[in-house]
Amino acid sequence: MCRMIVSLGKNIEVSKLLDDLIIIAKGNNELNEKNKEKGMFKHSEGWGIAYVKNKKWHLYKSRFPIYEDPQVEELKKLKCKAVVIHARRRTVGKRSLQNIQPLKFSNKQEDFIFAHNGTIFDDFEEYHRYIQGDSDSVRMFNNIIYTYTHKDKQFRIRKYTSVNFILATKNKIKVVQKYKINPKYSTMKILKEKERIIVSSEILPSYCTEKWKPIKNNTSLEFDLDKH
Repeated sequence: MCRMIVSLGKNIEVSKLLDDLIIIAKGNNELNEKNKEKGMFKHSEGWGIAYVKNKKWHLYKSRFPIYEDPQVEELKKLKCKAVVIHARRRTVGKRSLQNIQPLKFSNKQEDFIFAHNGTIFDDFEEYHRYIQGDSDSVRMFNNIIYTYTHKDKQFRIRKYTSVNFILATKNKIKVVQKYKINPKYSTMKILKEKERIIVSSEILPSYCTEKWKPIKNNTSLEFDLDKH
């Protein structure tokens, strides 16, 4: 079970997003089914950030909790048109850099960035091992890459708490909201402003007075990077 943020636009305030995810990862933001008292439910098993620079996705991941990683201060200086940030709380898969998200795969045609929140219990088939790791999110991402590059192939996930995910390519970002339990914890929210869009697992402290809208369950959103 994890926390994640995606933002795109002309005026992304990376510093604010990182500060806010630090608060969220410590469990000091929203109360929900998992975090019944502030600080009770931390996301402390690594974190990562993916960002667009020179029309390519770049990635930084750390085994440190985001609130203990000294590299955060340098990353706050980033200027970019799109960013995906993820803080991990491990359920399936060992504590390793391979399992920390966002996950990335690149081939000659495309960059893929993936972040997931929830737990998947299916032991679904891995068509190919595009990236290494033993988490449920890694297995799901490997299957997504395969179906993306083989249009005649599909897969289904049946047993899960949630399969909320962010999938980014060179030109598009897709956000999927799909959960079975814990609606307060699982429901992502969206904030649309003139110069940026933010989707987050929780309403961000720096933007708490803005007009956030919950994303409906079993829905997906798609954003064109070339238009933002």
